[in-house]
Amino acid sequence: LDIASDGCDSIYVSIDLDVVDGGYVSASADTRFDGLTNVELLNAIDMLRRSKVGAVDLVGMNPTINMASATGQRFGAWLIIRFLAGGQLAKF
Repeated sequence: LDIASDGCDSIYVSIDLDVVDGGYVSASADTRFDGLTNVELLNAIDMLRRSKVGAVDLVGMNPTINMASATGQRFGAWLIIRFLAGGQLAKF
């Protein structure tokens, strides 16, 4: 993050849900194993939130196609909410 944000006002981050191990988030566009755990990606979101990230997008989940499980849809929504709300989540 230090290198990516050096000399700029903010950085843009694109998160592909395919990076998460299929055992933790099912029904992503291209399920993989030996990926990140859901907790590892949540920790990464926390680090991004505290850095100079100006925009985040989320790819790898199409809720109109991937209807086999709502796990990926919920997790994707949670990632964005966690990034936007940050430490305020405890107050909800």
